[in-house]
Amino acid sequence: MISTVTKIAFQGIPGAYSQIACHQYAPQSQAIPCNTFYNAFSLLRKKDVTLAIIPIRNSIAGRVPDIHMLLPNEDIFIVDEYFLKIDLCLLAPKGTTIEDIDSVYSHPVALRQCQKFLIQNKLTSVEYTDTAAAARMIHTNVEKNHRMASVSSALCASLYDLDIIASHVQDYDTNITRFIVLSNQKNIPPRLDNKRYISAFFFHVNNTPASLYKALGGFATNGVNILSLESYQMENFRTAQFYAEVDAHSDDDGFKQAIAELKFYTDKIKIIGVFEQDTSIRGQ
Repeated sequence: MISTVTKIAFQGIPGAYSQIACHQYAPQSQAIPCNTFYNAFSLLRKKDVTLAIIPIRNSIAGRVPDIHMLLPNEDIFIVDEYFLKIDLCLLAPKGTTIEDIDSVYSHPVALRQCQKFLIQNKLTSVEYTDTAAAARMIHTNVEKNHRMASVSSALCASLYDLDIIASHVQDYDTNITRFIVLSNQKNIPPRLDNKRYISAFFFHVNNTPASLYKALGGFATNGVNILSLESYQMENFRTAQFYAEVDAHSDDDGFKQAIAELKFYTDKIKIIGVFEQDTSIRGQ
């Protein structure tokens, strides 16, 4: 974490979980809201902000769309990870009861996190741009429709003058979103024996039999554990792009040897981050 005052971009409006992540990660920071992930990346690219905090995966709903498609095309670097426990709340205009509500608005990822609650209460899910924007919309339309609610943070209730109709509406208590901290400066921390690290990178493989098997073989033979591997079809539908995170520092001999072998089976490798693992969440 950082302690100095800095500007951090996030996607959403005040009350978004990404804003909460910004303030918990760097309490003295100034969180800068952005309409889209692309806008957040743009501010970082232009150096109008020092960092950006972007959600990448939720423990219930899975990966956050778009991020892995944006990252390869940007000259930015992952410098840290941050885990935020998500507590979803059902918010509605003052005086509303759950029996009054028929439609619930929120970001698709948030709605997926509380499907059981919504089904049990016979509430219709309506996808919206993000959790905080949904709360603001409910507040704006309070005179028009009293049967709408949002799934948002408790912070949104105070920001947009809404009641918390129900708390902890997520389907599982272990509802955690992983954020990556992005910088426009490449920053590789020195290798320390008492720390664990993640190296993140993209690579392409051709659409040929066993190409992925061969490409990843070097990590197995060099003792490098792959923590995450996600694939994306390229625009020509003939090659695939992969995003990988491995349990290693880029200075580790095993990682260097694995990357050297990977180069035989790919036409592009881009290392976009080397950072310390949060072992309080991941375990030792």
